[in-house]
Amino acid sequence: VSTGRNRIRKCKIYFYLEDDTIQVVEPEYKNSGIPQGTLICRQRIPLPPPNQERFYNIFHFNINHQVVLFSRTFTVTNCDTFTRDFLRRQGVLLNAPAEAPADPYCSLRQQPLRPYERHDTLRQFLDHDGKVLRFYCLWDDTESAFGERRELVLHYFLSDDTIEILEVVPPNSGRDAPPRFLQRSRLPKNHQKNNQNNPNLKDQQEDDFYQDCDLTVGGELNVWGRRVILTDCDDFTKHYYRSKYGIETRTSPPRPVPPYNGFGSEEDSLSSCRGLLPKPPRKDFHKFMENDRVLNFLAKMATTDPVDQERLFHVSYHLCDDTISVFERPQKNSGVIGGKFLLRCRVKKPGQDLFKSELSEYFTAPDLYVGATLCLGGRSFRILEADEFTLNYMQQRADEVRSQASVFRGVGIRLLACGREAVGDLSPFPNAMCEMYEKQNLFLCCCCRCFCCKFPKANVGNILSKLRSVPEEKQAEMRKYLALSDPNNTGSIAYESFSTEPRLRPLC
Repeated sequence: VSTGRNRIRKCKIYFYLEDDTIQVVEPEYKNSGIPQGTLICRQRIPLPPPNQERFYNIFHFNINHQVVLFSRTFTVTNCDTFTRDFLRRQGVLLNAPAEAPADPYCSLRQQPLRPYERHDTLRQFLDHDGKVLRFYCLWDDTESAFGERRELVLHYFLSDDTIEILEVVPPNSGRDAPPRFLQRSRLPKNHQKNNQNNPNLKDQQEDDFYQDCDLTVGGELNVWGRRVILTDCDDFTKHYYRSKYGIETRTSPPRPVPPYNGFGSEEDSLSSCRGLLPKPPRKDFHKFMENDRVLNFLAKMATTDPVDQERLFHVSYHLCDDTISVFERPQKNSGVIGGKFLLRCRVKKPGQDLFKSELSEYFTAPDLYVGATLCLGGRSFRILEADEFTLNYMQQRADEVRSQASVFRGVGIRLLACGREAVGDLSPFPNAMCEMYEKQNLFLCCCCRCFCCKFPKANVGNILSKLRSVPEEKQAEMRKYLALSDPNNTGSIAYESFSTEPRLRPLC
């Protein structure tokens, strides 16, 4: 008795007393897979050899006794009440009834192949219909003849846990583009084990197939014997794993960018490395529409040449595209022709390598303030003044400007001396331009307008921008002291009045 060809079959033997005929019937069972019903028709059956000339009678049957009917061995396990009473009246001693052995095949079929688990496919379909995880893969087929590395795209459908793989065929590769590398289906983890034990994929368990928790960037998949590596995924897949599993999906390292070659702008050269058909760099349209303003500054060259020190320049900064233009103001009898000094363009910050892979840093709005030194067109310029709009713009964005400038640092609010920022080096003229007074973290810069013939005009814009940041209580104190210093209300104070010692004592 085995699970293959031999089976234990339960039958009923009918013996007719009127003519000693025998009939064997097997009860029919649903989905048994074997022909059942009448196995032996009603007839007289001869005894097995060597007594084949004789036939079976009622005295050849007994309980727990075997009979051979046409080369088939039957074991009598029990009988009904009429048969038992009849044989006892005939003087036959009946044996004890025996239990029929269980059929191993029927027992195997009655046991479930796996524990039944309810899987609500309809709910899964309604919740995740249209949601697909996308992974970028690589199949290394270099070990085979004429093999190469092929790029693949894996689609994992959350609605039914199926996987579809497409092959990315580059142009002029010499290979035909197949419709699919793998048709949409459930992907088993071990195809050899599944083929040997159970070729029917429907009878396999859920753990035998790849699920969303098994797919990670950097992991490997066994696609019917092919080793596929997951290299990257899209943004939706990253958000899905972050929200469901709390996993930050690793991304593949970016490809190295070749250094700048000097032709065109750095942005144009970078776009040519990203594709065969380069696209122009995208401009910030919202910035162009919202910040269509210009910041105007007055600057001089930071140089020791006496001729260049007297040249005045208008520096214009365009907020819409971060470009700078420089115009030189014409002066009579200066020997220098004014006009355009620097066309409108973006200016790089000094001290950067020309041929590098990273993009260069350019001057922005926080880099331009009164007193700053800029390198424009190979020359150093020191900003002296700014117009009213620029001062208001800088005052509204004081945090950005102060973070770039070094003139607003320390405890409280400090105003540094603006004489050196406005007119350059004052070492030949000690105590000529300004005197510093300190009282409760307040630095007051008092500049003389008509003292030095070399620097006839003070940096009024710088003074005003610094005075605007002084608190109200300090401004009231300054107005009171200036009113005492100018009793006639002339609008100017002589330098000698600040240089005398008695005048300084009230501020100390």
